Amino acid sequence: MAVMVLDHVRDYFSSPHWDPTDVSQAGVPLFFTRWITHICAPTFVFLAGTSAYLQRERLALSPSGFAKYLIVRGVCLIILDIVFLPVLWWFNFDYSLLPLGVLWAIGWSFIALAVIGACDRMWLVAAFGAAIVCAHNAADGVRFAEGSLQGALWCVLHVQTVLPATLLGKQVFIITAYPVLPWVGVILVGYTFGPVMLFDSNRRRSILLRCGIIFIVCFVALRSLNSYGDPQPWETQMNRIATVLSFLNCTKYPPSLSFLLMTLGPMLILLATTRDEKNPTTDWLTALGRTPLFFYLVHIAVVHGVAIAFSLVRYGRADWWFRNPPFEGMPDDYGWGIGVWYAVSATVVAGLVPICGYYRRIKAGR
Repeated sequence: MAVMVLDHVRDYFSSPHWDPTDVSQAGVPLFFTRWITHICAPTFVFLAGTSAYLQRERLALSPSGFAKYLIVRGVCLIILDIVFLPVLWWFNFDYSLLPLGVLWAIGWSFIALAVIGACDRMWLVAAFGAAIVCAHNAADGVRFAEGSLQGALWCVLHVQTVLPATLLGKQVFIITAYPVLPWVGVILVGYTFGPVMLFDSNRRRSILLRCGIIFIVCFVALRSLNSYGDPQPWETQMNRIATVLSFLNCTKYPPSLSFLLMTLGPMLILLATTRDEKNPTTDWLTALGRTPLFFYLVHIAVVHGVAIAFSLVRYGRADWWFRNPPFEGMPDDYGWGIGVWYAVSATVVAGLVPICGYYRRIKAGR
């Protein structure tokens, strides 16, 4: 979650015309600043499934009670994503641009888990999730007629695009930023890792470590073949470093099989190597981790507000930060150096830790 802040600070503090994953224009620091944040979304969705299992066990929920639990939370996340997130991202109530983001994807994934997880056969959930994760790239070439209902539904499921629509008599452009289908596979696989987290620490770490290593080895092998697993093949570049960057530059929207192996592998190793100990650093991270949705919503507004303050100091105006993309009126030279991104990110995280701690105490007491 702390790394996620860096990604969103980059969104607000860099030129929108720069693509940090474009090997031809991005330097190594810029590329890896974006690349390390790739771990965020897969980790959120995977561990959302794991947490759902742990919550089911803790509350001893029946299949129907578990389904209700997930559906209610899924619907809430979908409403938050559609109604409140655009306001936080752009500080206006102009809903002519409607991005379907990560909360949208997690919300529908919860609903899918409510249906599939209710079968109470863990092997079936694991098989279904693994099948989606491994096979969904086979459908990369599937397309339907433009403007058709089937085409729109398929884009919501598997294609990042912009869909024009009319809602309440108003022209709206819907951005399918997080196509749902692959994320459903991720949350199902994460759910099946729930029992692993209840094992004793040595057994748990052994399983997580081995799975993480297997994921990474599979990523390297699959990506080396350059034939399946990602719609964007890597290419030999002008030098070795650029070639490595091309190799690592996997597709996130929707997340390809290579992308998920590349990110979930290190995540599992991090889980395996994290010790069950308490210190000031873990206390800080725990404050964030136990208030995830609160932190997510608040940090967007805070980073947006800091970007406005920086713009006012530098340009004397910040009116573009109250408009939808492409932020009409933004100066051509807009953007701050990568050092500023890291400094702002660290400051925002440090500032939100005590606020999240306070919210966590209120949440525990009520």
